[in-house]
Amino acid sequence: MIPLFIALGGGLGAAARFGMDKLSTHLIDKFREKRSAKHPSETVTGKRLWGGWGIIFVNITGCFLVGWVATAPWLDVVMGGPLQAQLPPHTVADVLQAGFLGAYTTFSTAIMDTIGYTWKPQFDFGYAVKATLLIGVVIFICIGAALAGVALNTGVFVLPSLHS
Repeated sequence: MIPLFIALGGGLGAAARFGMDKLSTHLIDKFREKRSAKHPSETVTGKRLWGGWGIIFVNITGCFLVGWVATAPWLDVVMGGPLQAQLPPHTVADVLQAGFLGAYTTFSTAIMDTIGYTWKPQFDFGYAVKATLLIGVVIFICIGAALAGVALNTGVFVLPSLHS
């Protein structure tokens, strides 16, 4: 039964990722349009430099939520009620982390977006370096976001014990 709940959470997480990606990309494009109208000399006409900001936003918020859920004291309250006798330990966290947030955050989409926006028919070392640096920076920002989620619950940056 738990794999079914994880699968349902995954479906909801994937839909949330799609919606949040489209919404944040739309908002960023609106901001760029307003900025380019005010500062036309700073824009590159007809060229979109990179459009994967929506997926980066999704991954940062998702990593924050993973850290938050991993240390959430409210899960003990949820599991302390009548559900505790019916579900194995950590079920709610598993559904949220492996299901919903696992599907919500996806580095494969971020990597494919990066490759798609930097791809050229012939190999270009400059684009390869930019793509690698971008992915590396995003990973470090996401680790920081996860630690911020942990800090929100614990008050300090302490990694939780995943197996108690």
